[in-house]
Amino acid sequence: MLINGPIFSYEPATISALYENVLTRDFELLQRIGMRGAVAYGDALRDADNESPTHQFNYYGQLPLASSSLTALSLVTRGLLRELKGTALQSLKATQNDNAMRFTFTLEGRKLDITMLNNCAPGAELAARAAPIGLSGIAVNDRGFCFASEAYLDDKSLKTMTIKRDMDPSDRHYARKQAGCLLALPAYKGFKICG
Repeated sequence: MLINGPIFSYEPATISALYENVLTRDFELLQRIGMRGAVAYGDALRDADNESPTHQFNYYGQLPLASSSLTALSLVTRGLLRELKGTALQSLKATQNDNAMRFTFTLEGRKLDITMLNNCAPGAELAARAAPIGLSGIAVNDRGFCFASEAYLDDKSLKTMTIKRDMDPSDRHYARKQAGCLLALPAYKGFKICG
């Protein structure tokens, strides 16, 4: 099985419904706070496509254009707090390094994990290809185009969770742990971890 193999345009009804009912609102929020080129990837898309409840929503994109990284981070942070004021927001956490700002929070019962990159953010195709577990190799861009890796399509049809081979041992351990947690969910009963 090729983990870094081809990427395919993918249009299941489950992902279209998730895009129309949830992702569109999130993409609009991300655009209002200045994020550019937003991509949803992994957990919620995989779960929706496998008819499992969706709780974890992962996004990444590029920080807004600004005179400096610090200014961009400040704009995003203020924008996010302004947009979320008065909502059922729980546990907002922000972390940053030289290249990115990451926000994690719970909003209306959904866990959101948003990473904003200082440099050019890769597209949905690369997000689908880069997934540490084949079964997570699915992504949607902010225009609603969905992409799935060959590893995703293979894992879904074969009921496997193939761990990417070219990772650091600690990342492989985390991916195996994540796959193990998925096995506890009813939608993934009968799946097997490979690699």
